[in-house]
Amino acid sequence: MSTTKRNLIALVATAVIVNGERTVINAGEPLPELKREDEDALMAAKAAREAEQAHAADAAAAPATDQPDTADVPTADPAPEPAASPPPAPKPKPKR
Repeated sequence: MSTTKRNLIALVATAVIVNGERTVINAGEPLPELKREDEDALMAAKAAREAEQAHAADAAAAPATDQPDTADVPTADPAPEPAASPPPAPKPKPKR
């Protein structure tokens, strides 16, 4: 059983066997030490990434601090107000 010392981070919830028990590792959490073949398969499926790559990607995706925050700026005109409902139809008068 060939194991490696790569530190992998799960990119999706991943079920693995740890100490003979099935364990789910959530996205963003480190994976336990696995066989090289298992690590390669998870990385090929883009289900895991090396921790160093994950940290570099997170840093690259983080917004620059000197940039204005545009998350709250609307990109289109707001939706118009809904039209008022017409009044209910009058009830018919009973026949005598």
